[in-house]
Amino acid sequence: MPKTKVLILNGPPSSGKDSLAEVMDILFDAQRRSFKTHLVELTRCFYGINRGQWDEWYTTEGKEVPRQELDFQSCREALIFVSETVTKPNFGDGYFGQALLSSMPDDGSVYVLSDGGFPAEIKPFLDRGYKVVVARLHRDGHTFANDSRRYLTTAQFAGERSIIFTDEHFANYENLADYHAKLEQVATRLMEVMQ
Repeated sequence: MPKTKVLILNGPPSSGKDSLAEVMDILFDAQRRSFKTHLVELTRCFYGINRGQWDEWYTTEGKEVPRQELDFQSCREALIFVSETVTKPNFGDGYFGQALLSSMPDDGSVYVLSDGGFPAEIKPFLDRGYKVVVARLHRDGHTFANDSRRYLTTAQFAGERSIIFTDEHFANYENLADYHAKLEQVATRLMEVMQ
């Protein structure tokens, strides 16, 4: 049976990760997953927030708004707190990678993970023998400021043969059609790399 293949989209906020994952799902039936899924559930439980309330807050504009219910943190800040201060010190840096891996069958599918940025979360996939491609997304004017993730590097995975890195560059497109054309072009190229 062919091994599952994993494409990790690595880039700062608003660099196109979710848009690219959606295009890959539509064009190539690539299965979308997120390291953050388990973190969101843990964070909601930690602060006693129901799913409906969280979803109402966690929008592009709303996730940066401090909330009394989150100890006056924004949703993004609360996620970082639960990840970096509560979970990883108690369960290890690879916890979210292991949690995601346990929910993915080894069925030969292509999975697109739209929020990669920590080497320890990717190691379980390499240990399982999956082919892993890291696509670093770059977009003019977008940085990792106020984000706990960073660009992944080959040096962080020394000796790993089943990991490939690519760099994809996006402009700030004035025309939405040009942006979608670029997303389709990048998605097609990445699927070729995945083969």
